[in-house]
Amino acid sequence: MQDPSADAAGTGAAGPDEPEPEPEPESESEPEFGAQVPTRVAADVEYRGRSGEHDYLVRVRHRLLDTFATVVIDGVEHDPQAEEKALKKAEKAEKAEKAEKAQHVARAKTDQKAEAIRPGEAAEADVDSDGEQPDADVDPDGEQPDAAGQVAGDGVRFRCEDGFTSLRIVVLRPGNDGEHEDAEVIRVRTVGLGGAGEVEVRRDLERVPLAPAEGSPSAAREEKRAAHPTRFALTAALAASARYLIPLLGLGALLSGLLDPVKEWVVERLRPLVEAVVGFIAPIWEWFSQLTRPVREFLGAVTRPVRELRDWVVELLFGWIPEFSLPFSVPGWVVDAAIPVLVVLFVFVVTLRQLRHRGAKLEEARKAPGAGGTPAEGTGGAEGADDDAEGDDAEDEAVGDARAPARGAEDRSSTAPSPPER
Repeated sequence: MQDPSADAAGTGAAGPDEPEPEPEPESESEPEFGAQVPTRVAADVEYRGRSGEHDYLVRVRHRLLDTFATVVIDGVEHDPQAEEKALKKAEKAEKAEKAEKAQHVARAKTDQKAEAIRPGEAAEADVDSDGEQPDADVDPDGEQPDAAGQVAGDGVRFRCEDGFTSLRIVVLRPGNDGEHEDAEVIRVRTVGLGGAGEVEVRRDLERVPLAPAEGSPSAAREEKRAAHPTRFALTAALAASARYLIPLLGLGALLSGLLDPVKEWVVERLRPLVEAVVGFIAPIWEWFSQLTRPVREFLGAVTRPVRELRDWVVELLFGWIPEFSLPFSVPGWVVDAAIPVLVVLFVFVVTLRQLRHRGAKLEEARKAPGAGGTPAEGTGGAEGADDDAEGDDAEDEAVGDARAPARGAEDRSSTAPSPPER
């Protein structure tokens, strides 16, 4: 009789008890970092710097409407987005395992009550129900391994917030109580069409920009901003002021000149209908007014002493203040135009100060030990720097300083297993 396993091996099909062979992994479509030639819509740039007691190296893939980054903190490389996904997957698996163990313990207790078991089996059931047996998935040092079965060496975890043109990476470090707490925030931005960007580390109220690799589009953009700070500040002020003025004045006030013809056309078309409705309701309203006149006169007589007392108190408190008036009349359009002008001027001053402060910080980052070096292959060249990104790249800095102090890292902690060590 022929061996069925031989037939299975000959035909390439797996046996009934054998697992199906895993498909071979496809070649990665994402090229190696630095292989991307800098263009106006894509660039690979390295950023280096030091904030506090930690050294940072951030490798960013700037793309149109997409931003991806890996970080090296104190020599340990991390993929924040991949590690966060692994932590969530490990948390989910741990919850499922705990639920399965709870069901097993409940079934064991039910069977113990329903059946008479031998003393030896009772001892085993007690051990299982107490859950004191060592878990095979627990590390001998007491740490839970992650999905890859490894324990992180530096204990750093991440929480990522991804946007179209930005990536916010919150770094969580172990606190005194063993829980992971928000330590700093690495903020990555892609500006223009995606060919350049910037990276900064925020710790409490301090913001430290990281220096881009020399010859990269981001470095060319920083040099241009340092050479023309007034132009960048003015462009950012106009763009940021629109963000303030639209909610403040409303679209109707800003576009009143465009909406007036439409409003007149609508009023002209609806005037016959409005006049007909008013002519129908006028007799009814007059009859109702005559009916409620005694009630209104009674309420006016009752509240008259209260109104007289209020007027007397106001006159006593503020009557001694002389009236002030300008010797000339101020047109209404002057007041309407003063608000946007003041907003633009304020944002301009704040943005100019921010650009100068950022330039000084970048110069310190370039002079710091280990912050220099030649750029990676494919990251050089200023060809990808976007000249039209002046308003977009400085607008967010102006808004952040004009609205409120830079927000610190949120006070949230994570109890997920540690990420794999790179």
